[in-house]
Amino acid sequence: MNFLQLLQQVLSLIGALVLFLYGMKTMSEALQKIAGERLREVLAKMTAVPGKGILTGFFITALIQSSSATTVMVVSFVNAGLLSFAQSLGLIFGTNIGTTITAWIISLLGFGTNFSMYSIMLPLVALSLPLFFSYKNKNKFLAEFIIGFALLFIGIYFFSENLSFIDQNTLFIKDLKFFDSYFLNLMMALGAGILLTIIFQSSSATISLTMVLATQGWLSFDGALAMVLGENIGTAFTANVAALVANRPAKRTALAHLLFNLLGAIWALPLIVLAGSIFFNLINSYFLTIESTSLFGISIFHTAFNLINTMIFLVFYKPFQKMCFSILPNRNEASEKPSMKFINNSLLSTHELSILQARKRIIRMAKEVRKVYSNIPELLHEKREKKFAGLSVKTKNEVLSIGDMKKQIAGYIDQMPDDQQSKGFRTWVKVMRETLDDLEAIADLCFEMLECIREKKENRTWFTQKLRDNLDKEFRLMELFLNYLINHLENEIPNTDKKPDTDIQNEIKIARLAAQKSFTEEDHSEKLPSKTEASYKCLMRLSEKIGQHAFNINQTIHSTKNHSTINTLPNNILN
Repeated sequence: MNFLQLLQQVLSLIGALVLFLYGMKTMSEALQKIAGERLREVLAKMTAVPGKGILTGFFITALIQSSSATTVMVVSFVNAGLLSFAQSLGLIFGTNIGTTITAWIISLLGFGTNFSMYSIMLPLVALSLPLFFSYKNKNKFLAEFIIGFALLFIGIYFFSENLSFIDQNTLFIKDLKFFDSYFLNLMMALGAGILLTIIFQSSSATISLTMVLATQGWLSFDGALAMVLGENIGTAFTANVAALVANRPAKRTALAHLLFNLLGAIWALPLIVLAGSIFFNLINSYFLTIESTSLFGISIFHTAFNLINTMIFLVFYKPFQKMCFSILPNRNEASEKPSMKFINNSLLSTHELSILQARKRIIRMAKEVRKVYSNIPELLHEKREKKFAGLSVKTKNEVLSIGDMKKQIAGYIDQMPDDQQSKGFRTWVKVMRETLDDLEAIADLCFEMLECIREKKENRTWFTQKLRDNLDKEFRLMELFLNYLINHLENEIPNTDKKPDTDIQNEIKIARLAAQKSFTEEDHSEKLPSKTEASYKCLMRLSEKIGQHAFNINQTIHSTKNHSTINTLPNNILN
């Protein structure tokens, strides 16, 4: 083979690799789109219990076929304060188990069995053609998944064929051995796994390539296992790069992922040296060909390693947490503060998870607004000057905090490209923008009520028992409606179910009319001072405005045509 022929084959090899990587990316993106609602349901089960967190991380990674995307998502959730560092550990452990699914797909459907996937690839692509012309988005996403799936295996096929051709016609590389030392060659394979995964940002892709190299004889079985360990380490770098702009807890989560795989490689690599050949011979006794032995051996090792590593870290769960804290200790309050800083990540191109993050922050903002409103009755009845002053400062700070929160969430949403959002999510974004405006308006009105109460105290204005009772009833009903509103935002409520909030609205209207009538009667019978009248009317007017904004939020949610896009949301991690 002359130089030009060799160059052609090398370029063909690179082309096959590009085809494979593009297929992997297309398939992962399509899975994210198809599994959109399912992802929200899985994320709803996030919990501080490590076992359940592991299952959640496993299912998310299995669904979207990208451990890097999952870990970046977890880092961004910790950064926003929606997950604690402790909660994130279980998810990280599960992610490493979930990424082993790819190796099994390649082994079972690729070239590890007598079944030839390549013979049905083109017919499968042909059958996906009608799906492209469907009016349903999910059918189009399914077509994208089929195309990506086909490109992945076609890329593997051409890569394998060109690798075999180069191996037969040149002395280019044989068995990828660079040193006389067996251990140094293993370390070289480990380093190659790390480097390739950092470049491709996908351990699934590099594990697939490792399997091809092993079946073609370019990589020894022990070297392939060492390369798998390196790929596990390399996949943690994506999350660590994403965490560079994040807060301290998010950096700690990314570090935990790196340590999990790095420490695992430290105990597993000596076992490869001691028992690699024994493991190969054991697997070989169940398969007829060396190629099948290599493929299934790599798959078994990859799964077994991550399962055993997870069990070890579960046993040392608390010490591992302490070790992460000792490496990245708390520095100051600002470094620990949750942030809605947008963590740009091409691995989550559908922005499914980023939108979910923004939504959860909106619910947290709604809870802060409810908390501020609950201060108003206490301020009205507080007679001790010192305590009133302290509660006033606290309420003012909370209102300012809500304003900052609104700016952060709105800025976060603004950074999501519109062209990568489905129609349903564009509708959701519109709904949430309006909700943000109404929530901020309620907080501002609470501050106005605070000023009204402060003026009442300075003027030594008094209310009769009837007027106090009227105001207390108004506050109680409004707080009840805010509770219902938050529950509506958090949980799935059928679009036709308008009875509960309608009942509350009617009750508030009746109470307000009764309060107005009562005030008129009080004014006529006792001739209330003008300052009393002004303070009372001020509080009732502001409360009525708060009610209107709350009703606006409720109507906005109810009027959304595609209610399914905004109805399922994790609430246990927000409490």
